[in-house]
Amino acid sequence: MNREDISKNLGANIKQYRTKLGVSQESLAFLAGMHPSYLGCLERGEKCPTIETVFKICEALHISVAELLDFETPPSSHTNVIPYHLEKSIQKLSHNQQRCILEIMENIVALCEDRKSETVCPDSNPK
Repeated sequence: MNREDISKNLGANIKQYRTKLGVSQESLAFLAGMHPSYLGCLERGEKCPTIETVFKICEALHISVAELLDFETPPSSHTNVIPYHLEKSIQKLSHNQQRCILEIMENIVALCEDRKSETVCPDSNPK
C-alpha cells in the first residue's frame, strides 16, 4: 500500500468515525487541537498526519489507534465507540465508584431486559 492509499483510507476512517460519533469537523478539530481545514484535508486524504496527530484524533474520537488504522475492515463495520468511551470515563473513578457504576449498569440492563420481555410477551390476563 502506497502513501496515497494510506492517506485516503485513513481519511475515510476518520470521517466514518466522526460521523458515527455525530460531531462536526469543527468540533473534532477543536477536540484534537487542530485547525478544521487541516482535518478536512486529512479526511479527503490530501495530507498524511504525524503519529502525534493520529493519537490526538483517536483520543478525540474515543477509539484506539489500531481501530483507526484498520484498513482491512470497512469503517462502517468497526466496533461501537460507546463501550470505549464508557471504559475511558469509568477508569477515572475510584474502585468503589466503579463498583457502584457497575451495580447501576447491571440494574439498568436487567430493567431493559424485563421491559423487552413484557413487550414481546405481554400479559395474557389483562386487568
